[in-house]
Amino acid sequence: MKKSALSRILNFTEDDLMANQRGQLSEGQRSHLRSQMVLWGSGGGLMFVIMGIAFIGLLTVQLDLLSLIGMAVVFVLMLVFGAGTWFEISERWFDLRKGVVLSATGAAEPYIRTRIHGNEYYALKIGVLEFKISSPAYYVFDPGNRYQVFYTPTAKAIVSAIQLDDASSEE
Repeated sequence: MKKSALSRILNFTEDDLMANQRGQLSEGQRSHLRSQMVLWGSGGGLMFVIMGIAFIGLLTVQLDLLSLIGMAVVFVLMLVFGAGTWFEISERWFDLRKGVVLSATGAAEPYIRTRIHGNEYYALKIGVLEFKISSPAYYVFDPGNRYQVFYTPTAKAIVSAIQLDDASSEE
Protein backbone atom coordinates (compact mmCIF):
# COMPACT_ATOMS: atom_id res chain seq x y z
CA MET A 1 0.00 0.00 0.00
CA LYS A 2 2.77 2.45 0.90
CA LYS A 3 4.52 1.68 -2.40
CA SER A 4 1.44 2.64 -4.38
CA ALA A 5 1.07 5.81 -2.30
CA LEU A 6 4.71 6.65 -3.00
CA SER A 7 4.33 5.99 -6.72
CA ARG A 8 1.11 8.03 -6.87
CA ILE A 9 2.51 11.03 -4.96
CA LEU A 10 5.94 11.01 -6.62
CA ASN A 11 4.37 10.16 -10.00
CA PHE A 12 6.47 7.17 -11.06
CA THR A 13 5.70 3.81 -12.64
CA GLU A 14 7.26 0.34 -12.27
CA ASP A 15 9.22 1.03 -15.48
CA ASP A 16 10.48 4.31 -14.02
CA LEU A 17 11.56 2.51 -10.85
CA MET A 18 13.37 -0.21 -12.79
CA ALA A 19 15.26 2.41 -14.84
CA ASN A 20 16.11 4.31 -11.64
CA GLN A 21 17.44 1.14 -10.03
CA ARG A 22 19.79 0.86 -13.03
CA GLY A 23 20.91 4.46 -12.32
CA GLN A 24 19.04 6.01 -15.25
CA LEU A 25 16.10 8.30 -15.90
CA SER A 26 13.24 6.69 -17.80
CA GLU A 27 11.84 8.30 -20.95
CA GLY A 28 8.75 9.37 -18.97
CA GLN A 29 10.92 11.06 -16.35
CA ARG A 30 12.97 12.76 -19.07
CA SER A 31 9.74 14.10 -20.52
CA HIS A 32 8.69 15.35 -17.08
CA LEU A 33 12.04 17.15 -16.62
CA ARG A 34 11.60 18.79 -20.04
CA SER A 35 8.13 20.00 -19.09
CA GLN A 36 9.51 21.40 -15.80
CA MET A 37 12.12 23.30 -17.81
CA VAL A 38 9.42 24.74 -20.05
CA LEU A 39 7.27 25.65 -17.04
CA TRP A 40 10.12 27.38 -15.21
CA GLY A 41 11.25 29.11 -18.37
CA SER A 42 7.74 30.32 -19.23
CA GLY A 43 6.94 31.50 -15.71
CA GLY A 44 10.31 33.14 -15.16
CA GLY A 45 10.28 34.66 -18.62
CA LEU A 46 6.79 36.08 -18.09
CA MET A 47 7.80 37.66 -14.77
CA PHE A 48 10.95 39.07 -16.41
CA VAL A 49 8.87 40.64 -19.22
CA ILE A 50 6.33 42.11 -16.76
CA MET A 51 9.10 43.64 -14.68
CA GLY A 52 10.83 44.87 -17.84
CA ILE A 53 7.62 46.67 -18.84
CA ALA A 54 7.40 48.16 -15.35
CA PHE A 55 11.03 49.28 -15.60
CA ILE A 56 10.41 50.92 -18.98
CA GLY A 57 7.28 52.54 -17.58
CA LEU A 58 9.33 54.01 -14.75
CA LEU A 59 11.77 55.44 -17.31
CA THR A 60 8.95 57.44 -18.90
CA VAL A 61 8.01 59.31 -15.73
CA GLN A 62 9.72 62.40 -14.41
CA LEU A 63 12.77 61.28 -12.47
CA ASP A 64 12.56 61.89 -8.76
CA LEU A 65 13.76 59.96 -5.73
CA LEU A 66 10.70 57.71 -5.59
CA SER A 67 10.92 56.69 -9.25
CA LEU A 68 14.67 56.01 -8.89
CA ILE A 69 13.97 53.78 -5.89
CA GLY A 70 11.23 52.03 -7.89
CA MET A 71 13.60 51.49 -10.81
CA ALA A 72 16.25 50.06 -8.50
CA VAL A 73 13.76 47.68 -6.87
CA VAL A 74 12.38 46.52 -10.23
CA PHE A 75 15.92 46.07 -11.60
CA VAL A 76 16.96 43.97 -8.58
CA LEU A 77 13.78 41.87 -8.90
CA MET A 78 14.52 41.34 -12.59
CA LEU A 79 18.00 40.09 -11.68
CA VAL A 80 16.63 37.79 -8.96
CA PHE A 81 13.92 36.29 -11.18
CA GLY A 82 16.32 35.98 -14.09
CA ALA A 83 18.99 34.26 -11.97
CA GLY A 84 16.42 32.03 -10.24
CA THR A 85 14.91 30.97 -13.54
CA TRP A 86 18.33 30.30 -15.05
CA PHE A 87 19.35 28.29 -11.95
CA GLU A 88 16.21 26.11 -11.99
CA ILE A 89 16.39 25.49 -15.74
CA SER A 90 20.12 24.77 -15.71
CA GLU A 91 19.78 22.22 -12.89
CA ARG A 92 17.12 20.32 -14.80
CA TRP A 93 19.08 20.64 -18.04
CA PHE A 94 22.22 19.12 -16.46
CA ASP A 95 20.15 16.28 -14.99
CA LEU A 96 18.38 15.70 -18.30
CA ARG A 97 21.65 15.75 -20.23
CA LYS A 98 23.34 13.31 -17.86
CA GLY A 99 20.30 11.03 -17.52
CA VAL A 100 21.79 9.71 -14.28
CA VAL A 101 19.87 8.84 -11.13
CA LEU A 102 21.55 8.40 -7.76
CA SER A 103 20.11 6.66 -4.72
CA ALA A 104 20.25 7.12 -0.98
CA THR A 105 19.09 4.69 1.67
CA GLY A 106 18.19 5.47 5.25
CA ALA A 107 15.57 6.37 7.80
CA ALA A 108 13.12 9.03 6.66
CA GLU A 109 13.10 12.31 8.55
CA PRO A 110 10.38 14.50 7.00
CA TYR A 111 10.24 18.02 8.40
CA ILE A 112 8.82 21.46 7.75
CA ARG A 113 11.24 24.36 7.51
CA THR A 114 10.23 27.99 7.85
CA ARG A 115 12.13 30.60 5.88
CA ILE A 116 13.04 33.99 7.32
CA HIS A 117 10.10 35.70 5.62
CA GLY A 118 7.65 33.15 7.03
CA ASN A 119 7.07 30.82 4.08
CA GLU A 120 7.18 27.15 4.90
CA TYR A 121 8.44 24.35 2.74
CA TYR A 122 8.51 20.61 3.17
CA ALA A 123 11.74 18.64 3.21
CA LEU A 124 12.97 15.10 3.69
CA LYS A 125 16.25 14.02 5.18
CA ILE A 126 17.66 10.59 4.29
CA GLY A 127 21.04 10.09 5.93
CA VAL A 128 23.00 13.30 5.31
CA LEU A 129 21.03 14.29 2.19
CA GLU A 130 18.13 16.75 2.27
CA PHE A 131 15.45 17.03 -0.41
CA LYS A 132 12.68 19.56 -0.93
CA ILE A 133 9.41 17.66 -1.28
CA SER A 134 5.75 18.46 -1.85
CA SER A 135 3.19 18.64 0.92
CA PRO A 136 1.59 15.31 -0.10
CA ALA A 137 5.04 13.65 -0.17
CA TYR A 138 5.68 14.94 3.36
CA TYR A 139 2.71 12.90 4.60
CA VAL A 140 3.59 9.71 2.71
CA PHE A 141 7.13 9.31 4.11
CA ASP A 142 6.74 7.81 7.59
CA PRO A 143 9.37 9.09 10.06
CA GLY A 144 11.80 6.38 11.12
CA ASN A 145 10.95 3.98 8.30
CA ARG A 146 13.79 3.10 5.96
CA TYR A 147 13.52 4.09 2.31
CA GLN A 148 15.63 3.98 -0.77
CA VAL A 149 15.09 7.21 -2.68
CA PHE A 150 16.22 7.76 -6.24
CA TYR A 151 17.05 11.35 -7.17
CA THR A 152 18.63 13.52 -9.84
CA PRO A 153 22.17 14.56 -8.89
CA THR A 154 22.06 18.28 -9.69
CA ALA A 155 18.52 19.37 -8.77
CA LYS A 156 18.31 16.72 -6.02
CA ALA A 157 14.73 16.00 -7.09
CA ILE A 158 13.31 12.69 -5.88
CA VAL A 159 12.06 10.76 -8.92
CA SER A 160 11.07 7.51 -7.18
CA ALA A 161 11.33 5.74 -3.84
CA ILE A 162 10.70 2.40 -2.19
CA GLN A 163 10.00 1.67 1.45
CA LEU A 164 12.42 -0.93 2.78
CA ASP A 165 10.84 -1.61 6.18
CA ASP A 166 8.07 -0.42 8.45
CA ALA A 167 9.40 0.69 11.85
CA SER A 168 5.88 0.95 13.29
CA SER A 169 5.20 -2.77 12.69
CA GLU A 170 8.25 -3.76 14.75
CA GLU A 171 6.84 -2.35 17.98
